[in-house]
Amino acid sequence: MEGYRPEPTVYSLNFDDTVYKGMKVKIRSCTVGEWNMLLGFLGAQGVEAINDANNGLFELFLKKLKEWNLLDPDSGEPVAMTQEGFESVEQPVIAAILTAWQIAMVAVPAPLQNASPNGSSSQEASLGMVVESPSPPSWPTQS
Repeated sequence: MEGYRPEPTVYSLNFDDTVYKGMKVKIRSCTVGEWNMLLGFLGAQGVEAINDANNGLFELFLKKLKEWNLLDPDSGEPVAMTQEGFESVEQPVIAAILTAWQIAMVAVPAPLQNASPNGSSSQEASLGMVVESPSPPSWPTQS
């Protein structure tokens, strides 16, 4: 039996609709194990645990980071994709990147652009999974 090797998922994070317009980041997705570890980091409580969790999160982020176009605000030089470079970036910028990365990993991917090679509908579309009528509103209505 021939195996399937999926291509690694790389997200192109775009911040054009935010205060960070023009910032571009390319970052790989996490494995299931890394995602669970990430969720563990987010649930840390207590100063020492939060410190350890932040360090783990930042280490994972740097491991997955492929490229970014961040420049040092003072020198205009590119910010290195290293621990030192990461730590030199203001916290709100890093928070925006981490949030966009997490959202990208849980977002439902857009439908495939290519049509079926044989011209027929996909099997999923013919399974009757479309809602035939809208659900009634769950809020009370006035009479």
